[in-house]
Amino acid sequence: MAGLIRVTPEQLASVSGQLNGGASSIESTLSQLAGQVAPLGSDWAGVGQARFQAAWQQWQTSSKQLHQALLEISQLTGRASAAYASNDQQVGSSFGA
Repeated sequence: MAGLIRVTPEQLASVSGQLNGGASSIESTLSQLAGQVAPLGSDWAGVGQARFQAAWQQWQTSSKQLHQALLEISQLTGRASAAYASNDQQVGSSFGA
């Protein structure tokens, strides 16, 4: 049977929480890395430093995009969980008490 949904609201809520936790972990790691890399700016000069800074900025931008994408997927998965639970409740109610 095509199009059969085989997921529960609880499973979606769990995945949403895991994604949110992963996003928080990434954010924490990015902050730690930024703290470790920041001192290089004052101690390093020249072409190598400029190229490193450009690569670092690109990496930070991409990492922040990953973090944001995980947050958005977490939110969407959470909304799907709530919608599935609501729809299931409505279907159950349509059969009466």
